[in-house]
Amino acid sequence: MDSLSYDRYFIDMFKGLQDGAKAGQIHSVFKKVINFLDGEGNMFSIGVKEVDNAPYTLRIDSSIHFKDLNFEHDGVYRNGNGLIVGNVLFIEILEYGLWTGSYIEKKELDPMVIASNIEYFNKLILNCGGTGGAKYFYLKSILGEDIINPNFMEKELSNRIVDFIYGVYEYDIKVEHLNRLIGFGLGLTPSGDDFLVGFLTALRSVDMECANYAFNSIGKLIHIGSISTTDVSKQMIRAAMKGQAREYILKFTQAFFKTDRDDFLHSYENMLKIGSTSGMDISIGIAIAFHFILDRKNWRLYDEKNIG
Repeated sequence: MDSLSYDRYFIDMFKGLQDGAKAGQIHSVFKKVINFLDGEGNMFSIGVKEVDNAPYTLRIDSSIHFKDLNFEHDGVYRNGNGLIVGNVLFIEILEYGLWTGSYIEKKELDPMVIASNIEYFNKLILNCGGTGGAKYFYLKSILGEDIINPNFMEKELSNRIVDFIYGVYEYDIKVEHLNRLIGFGLGLTPSGDDFLVGFLTALRSVDMECANYAFNSIGKLIHIGSISTTDVSKQMIRAAMKGQAREYILKFTQAFFKTDRDDFLHSYENMLKIGSTSGMDISIGIAIAFHFILDRKNWRLYDEKNIG
């Protein structure tokens, strides 16, 4: 089968391999995604065409279910103009298909538009079915709604987010609060990590002193090699710290700057396709960052800077 799209990290990795050289070891296999690790701890992904573009990712022009394949071994190798995965799957890497949209673009900020979209997001999350992850935190702490019966994980995650966000608002982020958030939760990407990635992405999307300070402060406290979380989460956080994110996250973040409600709803629906609660947790991180950005104190500083 053929490649459909890939980002710069993936194609540079591939082009740096000699024919027959090993690209990495298979880390995990799901229906729509195969993850593999190179010798330096970087995680690369191969996804079917239904998944969105992302950093370190190759998408193939197929809807094959990877779980149905019986891999003979866990190696990924270059073979001519393609990759052999587990000695079962061959993917030809075509010359075209480079996705260059992974970097978070800074947008002009209209506080009225952002505030209106936050209100719309609030309506969507109230009407969105399902529980788990950071939803309890948002409903209780932001909307004042206590309409779900949270389990221990949801309550504890809420407490950890509150401690972290308090430090952000006080311009005094504690490393212990950040470390308690990272890696907390279940699954391939714990909810605490998903929330943080969304938060970082939204901070990166504006050029304001408060957002830049928070983003840089968090970045200084995170050391990828030593944080306690999953390999997939490490790669996701690493990309966010570089100012990058997957396509669905970027489009949802950008939707907050627009007045197009159809686009906002479509972007939100795509977010919910990410994992079990991951899309919801990421979207809440994005919304909380915009709450912080619109805080009167921070906006006054931004206004004085631009008027003066």
